Formats: sequence, C-alpha cells, structure tokens
Amino acid sequence: MSDIDTEFAKLIPKTLDEIIRQHRDEVSIRLATVDDFLLLGRMVSSIEEQKLVKATINEWRIACIAVHPRLGGNKLILTGVHQAKGCTWCTSSILSVDFENGLVLTSNSLYRLGEMGEGEPDMHILLHICYCLHSWGVGEYLGALSIFY
Repeated sequence: MSDIDTEFAKLIPKTLDEIIRQHRDEVSIRLATVDDFLLLGRMVSSIEEQKLVKATINEWRIACIAVHPRLGGNKLILTGVHQAKGCTWCTSSILSVDFENGLVLTSNSLYRLGEMGEGEPDMHILLHICYCLHSWGVGEYLGALSIFY
C-alpha cells in the first residue's frame, strides 16, 4: 500500500464513533441503546393520520447522535439500505419505534424494518452518515469527512 493509500484510508471512518472528529465533547455518534428508546413516544399516539410506509430499510441500525443536553439532547436516526433503491439511507429524527410490528416513525415518514444489520455499519453507511451531517449543515463543524454524491 502506498503512502497516499495509507493516508486516504486514515480519513475513512471505521466506526460510528470515528465519524465526528471535532467538538467531541459536545456530540458523538453510537448505536442506540434500550435507554434511548425509552425516551421515544408510543407509535399509536405518535401517528396523527394514516401514513403509508415510505420504504423498507435492510441492514438497518438505529444510531444515536448524542448531543450535550445544553445543545438540544439526543437524536435517533434509522440508517441502512433502502430495499427498493438499493442505496444507503438515513432518516430524519425518529419519533417512535415499534419493534413488534417492524415500524419506525420519523419526523417525515414511516419506514418498515427489513433485515437487521449486526455490529457497526459498513463503510458505505458510515460515509452516507458523513454526507447527511454535511447536508444538515453540521458536518464541517463536527469534522466529518466531506462526501459528495
């Protein structure tokens, strides 16, 4: 492996924790825990009107963007592979999760949970999260790798 390849490989995050490289005292990213889900609303009470399932997400994981409480608190997002489009996917903030029925309600849509991923997301999903952080206007501040599609 050349020196350029080695330096390039160092830029690519290998875990959720490696995505954020600046202001780590304010924000971190990790897999969501049971305690994170306890803070969400119930699915039935969260759906104000009938919603169609937007997509099924495979290789899914729910990530917690852990934000210092003085800056707004934690945000959960669903990430994985959009079944119909075959591309990586991240959702807006999760409002509710119904694991029994395999549904996730976000601030914008309703998703079906397909095949669950195990452990840390793969490189493609990690890079897509970097892309999303930049599209949400916080990527540069957090030192996330700039990704453009």
